[in-house]
Amino acid sequence: MHLFAIPRSLNVERVTLALGYKKLPVEISLVDPKDRTQVRELSGQELVPVLVDDDKTIVFDSPVVLEHLERCYPDPPLWPADPARRAEMDVFVDWFNRLWKPAPNLIAAGRDPNTPAACIQSATTPEQRVTIATLATIAEAADRDGLVAPLVTVIGEVVALSGAVGQQGVLVELPLGLYTGGASPSDRKPHAAIARQGRRPGATPRLSRT
Repeated sequence: MHLFAIPRSLNVERVTLALGYKKLPVEISLVDPKDRTQVRELSGQELVPVLVDDDKTIVFDSPVVLEHLERCYPDPPLWPADPARRAEMDVFVDWFNRLWKPAPNLIAAGRDPNTPAACIQSATTPEQRVTIATLATIAEAADRDGLVAPLVTVIGEVVALSGAVGQQGVLVELPLGLYTGGASPSDRKPHAAIARQGRRPGATPRLSRT
């Protein structure tokens, strides 16, 4: 079994923890984060970890790798046997992936920790709840406010634009799902003009579903 990894990666860490917990022997090759040619040639994409199992099966994306390990090497198990507890764990992992993981990764990649960020629970429904903070504090703020999955995280200057945030902390004016990647210069709608203000480098509005 062979694992391709980069240093200080949360995704790599949870896979190595699972491998250690299951006592599976593995050879680890550290990849230069600036040159992922080997990873790309092996798996057709650039993200780590990439696992090459003993039967030459290639698996990438840490949740998929964990599922592969659980399916092929079930003892000791990572997930509870009880279906209800297993579903509870799946919800927790989804919440962690959507809320806690994106911000540290973006900050490590050079994004300003003070970038505005918002977490939206049950978006576009009557039960919608919103927490607004910065990239550095959004996870703790959403946890403090009791937000739970399913949720989306909006990152970028669009969060702080005048008129985007209602008096009750609800995003009431800007159709984020439509303009998360910015707006075309030919789009004359008022919301498009607002979205274009966030298109400068480092401030492009983005909707994260990781």
